[in-house]
Amino acid sequence: MSERNTAEFWFDPLCPWAWMTSRWMMEVEKVRPVDVTWSVMSLSVLNEGRDLPADYRAVMDRGWGPVRVVIATRDKFGDEIVKPLYDALGERIHHRREAYDVAIAGALADLDLPAELAEAATTDEHDEALRAGHQRAIDLVGDDVGTPVVAVNGVAFF
Repeated sequence: MSERNTAEFWFDPLCPWAWMTSRWMMEVEKVRPVDVTWSVMSLSVLNEGRDLPADYRAVMDRGWGPVRVVIATRDKFGDEIVKPLYDALGERIHHRREAYDVAIAGALADLDLPAELAEAATTDEHDEALRAGHQRAIDLVGDDVGTPVVAVNGVAFF
């Protein structure tokens, strides 16, 4: 039996490129000996203080909600819930084109998670953990990137 590889996949639920790449990573898991850890980074954190066009700034301002909810849910239920919650959010955000608050409520309901976890979207209570996870990705690839960041056996790329 071949040795298993490890990969860490950092995503922001609002990023369509991360969503598409995550679907590819799921295919990789089927055909290669790799164990993937799913982690959150944030385009809102990444773009703090940057001069952005008004429409993109508005997206970044709303973008805090989904990542905060993923972190709050992980903190309460463990790492195993991150990928299913990302899948549920991604389906609703990228395929159904739901507003973030609607997607959050629906994704939590889809997974039979407490509805009150949605409250994390509008509080900075989990931002320290969010920033720490985000920084782990940035430390590997620099801050002139976006999402996703993928590290395979410790070698990371954007």
